[in-house]
Amino acid sequence: MSLRPSPPIPLQPQPMRFRALLASALLTASAIAAEPQQPSADQAKQSATHHNPVISGLYADPDILWSEKTRRFYLYPTSDGFREWTGTFFKAFSSPDLVEWKDEGVILDLPKDVPWGTRHAWAPCIIETKTPAGYRYYYYFTAAKKIGVAVADSPVGPFKDSGKPLIDTRPSGVTRGQQIDPAVFRDPNTGKHYLYWGNAYLAVAELNDDMVSLKPDTLKLLTPDKTYGEGSTLFYRQGKYYLLWSENDTRSPDYRVRYATATSPLGPFIAPKDNLVIEKDPVLGIYGTGHNSVIQIPGRDEWYIVYHRFNYPKGITMGRDAGYNREVCIDRMNFDVDGNILPVHPTHEGIAPVSLFTAISFAPGTNVPTAAAPAADPLSWSNPLVPQRADPHVSFHSDGYYYFTATVPNYDCIELRRARSIGGLSTAKPKVIWRKHDSGPMSASIWAPELHFIDGKWYLYFSAGDAHKNWASIRPYILEGEGANPLEAHWTEKGRLKLGWESFSLDGTTFTHRGVRYFVWAQIEAGVKGSNIYISRMDTPCSITGPIICLSRPDREWERRDHWVNEGPSVLVKNGHVWISYSASATDANYCLGLLSASGDTDLLRADSWTKSPEPVFRSDAAAGQFGPGHNSFTTTPDGKTDILVYHSRNYEKIQGDPLKNNDRATRAQVIRWRADGTPDFGTPVSDGAYRP
Repeated sequence: MSLRPSPPIPLQPQPMRFRALLASALLTASAIAAEPQQPSADQAKQSATHHNPVISGLYADPDILWSEKTRRFYLYPTSDGFREWTGTFFKAFSSPDLVEWKDEGVILDLPKDVPWGTRHAWAPCIIETKTPAGYRYYYYFTAAKKIGVAVADSPVGPFKDSGKPLIDTRPSGVTRGQQIDPAVFRDPNTGKHYLYWGNAYLAVAELNDDMVSLKPDTLKLLTPDKTYGEGSTLFYRQGKYYLLWSENDTRSPDYRVRYATATSPLGPFIAPKDNLVIEKDPVLGIYGTGHNSVIQIPGRDEWYIVYHRFNYPKGITMGRDAGYNREVCIDRMNFDVDGNILPVHPTHEGIAPVSLFTAISFAPGTNVPTAAAPAADPLSWSNPLVPQRADPHVSFHSDGYYYFTATVPNYDCIELRRARSIGGLSTAKPKVIWRKHDSGPMSASIWAPELHFIDGKWYLYFSAGDAHKNWASIRPYILEGEGANPLEAHWTEKGRLKLGWESFSLDGTTFTHRGVRYFVWAQIEAGVKGSNIYISRMDTPCSITGPIICLSRPDREWERRDHWVNEGPSVLVKNGHVWISYSASATDANYCLGLLSASGDTDLLRADSWTKSPEPVFRSDAAAGQFGPGHNSFTTTPDGKTDILVYHSRNYEKIQGDPLKNNDRATRAQVIRWRADGTPDFGTPVSDGAYRP
């Protein structure tokens, strides 16, 4: 909630996918009313079936809870649709999967239940605690511009008000703002509970053990920077405390979320240079994205942002009145390798249903999930397997672990993770084992790493370029590791893997067949348009020898869409054949997989030994909501009986700007079927969510 207009804040540099929107982003609410961007007929039709908004009706300021007691998610919003935000009641909604929501009815009615504040029911938050006596729920809320607390034994009430405001005055020294927008947080490292609140200022105080009073002398002002407006929320991830807040007036189309981090729940909170989390998208008719909460899927490093926006599409033409007519949405929230929150693109599509496979454990007396064991079923996982990881390579090693590496969003390092199951890779902690150089040939475009175990040592093959040169400087490089566990190995740079000629080259992979080791890669050849697939024999893990044979050029229409591309080869040896999948066309929705095959008893260094698929064997599928599937690897179940395709794709079709600067390619996995004639059937990309073949 916000009753005070905020001064305009200069726009910060935005990620590529937002740059095309910057001119539109300067619209004011009055400009929207004067020159509305109406949704297209297709947009209006789609909005009826998409998951955003997640609950029907007008609601705002959503807080979300995962309940250990009921194993369900709960939403607690402000009831909206009242001019000047004069609502008098609070409702709750429950869901098993973040998509299908049940209206649990009114859980607190101010005129009936709260004698000290009978209207302005705003911005609640809740926490679940567990004691020897059972579960208790503490519901902090705004009424009459004061903060109160109500208690229940169930996440849907009935809630009983404590009988008086918990906070009804400004902190000492604060001269403006309101006592609204509470946010409750339990520090998983200490077990202490804190309450944050304030509009135009941000205060925090530790809660007493009774959870309905504040500890004297613990109040502290935390206002992180000049953009802070209201609507704070806190969460903890991998050693960092994240503080999110809303900027500008909630009636403004520019209402949006920013963040800062700290090493303590009491700060100091430092805002990174690019700290925008979510903002409007005029192209989609989405405005006023703010006042959020955040939910982690129990047992997984999987996060979602819950926020409100102007009612769509009516809010587009309502001007500032849209700030009284808002709706609740959920979208995926991701992080880069350094823990920075990546900008969230607001959508009409929302998210796929979330399935909880893993056994869930919780820190004592809290609703903060701890790490959980992966599902026992080797063919059970949830897609996407790992968000924002492209060009994935997964291998199963003799030590019983799956090892995973992929291109990271900033193209600046190589990370590894391992787990006992495919599904376990989702929550396995990544470890950076090498970072790019500051300058020179290995200073940019760290792409498509692959991990191989050869003659008792680990080898990482990857592509890299020179930050001071263009893409044509990209070449294949090698790291060598010694040690049983590659995450703990001693890694040595072995330099560039030299090929037959000097040109753009990348995406190398290696395999053995009948005692011979081969190297397969993509490269540009003088006088030939596009990148091609080549094969040669290796005499050591770091060098090739003998002839270089071209296996495929982009000579089919489906390999030439926007760019002439053959790249990303991956090898599968089975049923008496050698199969090489490869990726074709531009890295947007046109990206797809082709397939080369050769009989295992032929000379693999003869071009005429190979046959090429006439059509893509794996491509975008709008029905499944997956676009640009490609750059895959192959792995198996531990018993070797089931082959698994690991690949990346995006869950939306249209991309703003350069696809290579869009970080939303996510790693996914699904089982390969085998036809009666011994050929592989990759099928079509499966939808987001639970996967069982």
